[in-house]
Amino acid sequence: MSVSASQTGAVVRLLREVLGDEVAGVYLYGSAVLGGLRPSSDLDLFAVVRSPPTAEQRRALVAGLLDVSGRYPRRGTARPVELTVVVRSEVSPWRFPAVRAFQYGEWLRDAYERGAVPAAEPDPDLAPLITMVLRDGVPLVGPPPGALLDPVPAADLARALAAGVPELLAEPAADTRNAVLTLARIWNTLETGEIRSKEAAAEWALPRLPREHRPPLSHARDAHLGIAEERWDGLLPAVRAYARQVAAAVERSAALVPADPWTTEVTGGSIRCVWRDPIGDEEMGDLVRSHGGDPVAGWWDRVKGQSLGWVGARDASGLLLGFVNVAWDGGDHAFLLDPKTRGSHQRRGIGTAVVVLAAARARAAGCTWLHVDFRPELRTSTSAPAASVRRRRG
Repeated sequence: MSVSASQTGAVVRLLREVLGDEVAGVYLYGSAVLGGLRPSSDLDLFAVVRSPPTAEQRRALVAGLLDVSGRYPRRGTARPVELTVVVRSEVSPWRFPAVRAFQYGEWLRDAYERGAVPAAEPDPDLAPLITMVLRDGVPLVGPPPGALLDPVPAADLARALAAGVPELLAEPAADTRNAVLTLARIWNTLETGEIRSKEAAAEWALPRLPREHRPPLSHARDAHLGIAEERWDGLLPAVRAYARQVAAAVERSAALVPADPWTTEVTGGSIRCVWRDPIGDEEMGDLVRSHGGDPVAGWWDRVKGQSLGWVGARDASGLLLGFVNVAWDGGDHAFLLDPKTRGSHQRRGIGTAVVVLAAARARAAGCTWLHVDFRPELRTSTSAPAASVRRRRG
């Protein structure tokens, strides 16, 4: 077993020993899955828990991680560990900035050894972290990450990435290699929508930079890969010019990112569909009664905890107009259930909109099948056969 695998196992055991059944999922992400660990790479882990860790549990996590994590800069075989913990209800439904429940990183080792304990706090950086976990995270405990985490809207991801640039501009001399590579990575993500490894982002950025700004990035990439000794003597003025150049490109790219792709607007924007819309049991009952149904009190409160997600459609006043639920088998099969449209608003495209958004979110969660009950007598000239719907959603 490699040292990295041994460390990963030790972190998982620590989480289970300290937090027990509160651990819903643990995921490996970052360099270990994007392109391979490099000599200077951290071991990145992300945990989703069901309730906030207590102060005693936080102290126990820090004590255990001080033993498991390698120091920074790296001196031996053990790699520095970065562990981020979130409470599921604090990040799903998604909100910005979301609250980080706990984080361990070697850059704070001195503070930890003096007795500091990480506290819960809003953290814009959760937007790119969760995006990476959803796209490439490898489950070590629990279901695929899409079952526990909501995708981050592109607008929030852009806002979080751009917000980190001033700090990078202020610290190029303190952590030059990381600052140079991270700026290129932010630029790459905003332009392409992809989160690549640091070396891949550097390869993307180099030909797009004016020649005079390429040497700092080329050197940072080579030092990261371990094929060049990291020396910035004589390069710091060029680093500052490079940072200004990329920061300006980031600002331009961030301004072009579209609005939230995980909502849908109907009829000119007067009706908005939202994944995991906070729907109460009473308003669900009102929606059912609006089309002649007979609601069962408490039904929605019982059901929603078992759902992969759902979509609610509301008008500008906040009135619930449409709904569809997405159940899940814990693997790659999702099930479209209980579609509803307010009786006074039927045949306006609301039902179609909630289903389209639900299908997109099921696909983003890793489902390759979306099962739908179908009654042939309801087919219209614009309806697609059930088989073709299945193929499109798969």
